[in-house]
Amino acid sequence: MKFIKIPGINGLGHTSSVKDTASLLFPNIEEIKINYHNIQEQKEQIYNETKKLLDNENLFIIGGDHSISYPIGLAFLEKHNNPGLIIFDAHADCMPPLTEPTHEEWLSALLTRNDIPVIIIGLRKIENQEKEFIEKHNILINPSIKEIKEFCKDKNIYVSFDIDSLDPSIAPATYYLEKDGLTMEQAKNYIKEIPKSQIKIIDLVEIHTNYPKQELQTTLDSAKEIIQAFKQQ
Repeated sequence: MKFIKIPGINGLGHTSSVKDTASLLFPNIEEIKINYHNIQEQKEQIYNETKKLLDNENLFIIGGDHSISYPIGLAFLEKHNNPGLIIFDAHADCMPPLTEPTHEEWLSALLTRNDIPVIIIGLRKIENQEKEFIEKHNILINPSIKEIKEFCKDKNIYVSFDIDSLDPSIAPATYYLEKDGLTMEQAKNYIKEIPKSQIKIIDLVEIHTNYPKQELQTTLDSAKEIIQAFKQQ
């Protein structure tokens, strides 16, 4: 699995501090260069480069905010049949989509174009506007281990991991904190049930670097544990 930095941002001005996260985790990581000043061009760059890289290998992408998952998802769907999307996130990200999806509605934008099976793990805040969309698209929320195993059968998997799915005590350096998140043990137990041979892309997003040193380091340490869990499972 190839590690790639995609420092994309389209977070309504709230997520600019996520650009350098990957370099703190992997100082020599390969980077996809993008244009921060043109959101449409940025989206196209991420889509085209991801699609090209998927020709040769599976990817572990470090963001960036969650808006990068929209073009990554489009590239994944073009390359793989029988897809399944497993999301770790405190939020549904299913607000009504904008022309250029942000971190708040990337999932609704993706599913509006491609209605694929989705589960969300660690979800604990759903806006009223999102409830109908979730029901319409049969998104499975906070599944059991048995349900994850059943979901993964015969699928090519894209895992999108928002660090805010974890409890703020172990991942405080992110913008939208929600209490009662996943413990590290819970997250690892979920990861363990996703067949490694079926994972085609993983992304890890929404770690903000403009936090006090200790809070940032705690979050980076948790991110490293999550990365290691995916490598070992």
